[in-house]
Amino acid sequence: MFFFTLFYELPFTLMTTFPIDFLLACLLISFGYYCCLTEGSSTVGVDVIALVLCQKNPQRNLAKIIRHLNLSVLVLGLLTYGVFAVLTGFLFSISYA
Repeated sequence: MFFFTLFYELPFTLMTTFPIDFLLACLLISFGYYCCLTEGSSTVGVDVIALVLCQKNPQRNLAKIIRHLNLSVLVLGLLTYGVFAVLTGFLFSISYA
């Protein structure tokens, strides 16, 4: 929460080109997921559902469960956000998960 608030309150944005922003976001989010999940904690997002499902069925892959949950949310968001946003989210979910 500290870093979320810090970065949200900064008076500038760090945006370059879409491919660089996309790659940087994938790396940072996947690193954050890695840090949380290897310590047995959660981001209090869809990973909570994925962790519960993985505990009930340990042979399932946690990253794949998170990916499938994210894709489900994206499909539901198609009507609200539009095709470009959902395609970007789809590529993003596959990349970082």
